[in-house]
Formats: sequence, structure tokens, C-alpha cells
Amino acid sequence: MPGAQYWFQAFYPSEPPQGAYTLTISNDKKSYTIEAFDIDQQVDVTVALKECAVSENKFCTDDGSVIDLSFDHLLACIVVELKTDLTGVTITSVKLSDVKDNGQFNGASATWSSSNETNITLASGAQLDPNADYADVTHGGILVIPANMNNVTLTIEASHKTYSNVPLPDDTWVKGKKYTYRAEIKQSDIVFNEPTVDEWDSDNATGSVIIK
Repeated sequence: MPGAQYWFQAFYPSEPPQGAYTLTISNDKKSYTIEAFDIDQQVDVTVALKECAVSENKFCTDDGSVIDLSFDHLLACIVVELKTDLTGVTITSVKLSDVKDNGQFNGASATWSSSNETNITLASGAQLDPNADYADVTHGGILVIPANMNNVTLTIEASHKTYSNVPLPDDTWVKGKKYTYRAEIKQSDIVFNEPTVDEWDSDNATGSVIIK
């Protein structure tokens, strides 16, 4: 019917792992909420939304019409890249301290809220070759709830030394962004500079819906 509107929503994963979060769709199907999100499970949540108004030519509801859906990440991704001139360095683990946990996402306002904090530890095993270029020791990144991240620290456990509670530059993590923090491991210390911020590629979670 001309003048009608349709809302298309798609979520990935379609069925979250048990205990990861709870997804609730509003009664009018126009919005949604994600509650009790447990960042410890490191589940990447992507959402695609599309509003379609029916015009006189009924494009939106013609048989075989295609509705393109582009998925966006609701979390932020933190990548840690390291290099060193030391020999025999293996990164055992990377830990982010005092990041947000058990968050809620409001689809209508597209905002996260959380009052809890947690630590996230990622096993690494990355071996650093002396004088080689920066290497991603987080194997693609650590997922975090977007938030103002004052006082967040990193602990790098290496084969020769543990660099505890290294402060990160204050920043605000934004959903759908990837933050790459780089540092050079010295014998006695490690210092992280301002991160490089990029769009978090979602090409592996895009698709189309064909109306039948």
C-alpha cells in the first residue's frame, strides 16, 4: 500500500551463546535492546537496520525486490601491536583492566550504558622477531563495550618480563571503530602512544534480503 513503511532488522549472531546477552525486540518492531551483555564472552554483535517507505510504484513490495542490509558492529575493537629489539620475546597474554562489562544497548538511541567494570585477558603466544615490524599480538583484537575509557590499563605478560598496568592514553571508544595501540618493548618498560583509529570492516557480515 502506498505510504506504508516497513522496518527490516537483522542480527548476527542470530542466536547468541548462552549467557552472552539478551535481545528484546520492541512491540512495534521498530527498535530493540540488548541487555546483560557479558563482554567476557567476547561475542561480536552486528546489526543491520533498514526502513523502507512504499511509493506509488510499490518498489519496496514488488515481488523480487531487493533490500540491501549493511551490518554494523555494536562494539569497539582494540588491537595491540608490539615490536622489540630484544631476542627471544614471546607474548604470553594481554590483559585490559577496568573496561565496561554487563552493558545494555538501546537500539532507539544507539547508545551503551554500563556501571560494572571487569578485566579481559587474551592468550597470545605471539613471538616477536628482533627489529621486525609491529606484530598484532591480539590476533585480530579484543572486543570492548564503547565507553569513555579513562584509567584503562594494559598488562603485557612476556616470556622475559611482565609489564603491569601500563596506562593507555585517555580516549572514548566508539562502536564500529577499531583502535590500534602500538608500543616497542624495552628491557625495562613499555609505552603506548595515541591509537590509530579506523572503521571496523564489516564486509564479512553484509547481505541482501529478497522479498518474495
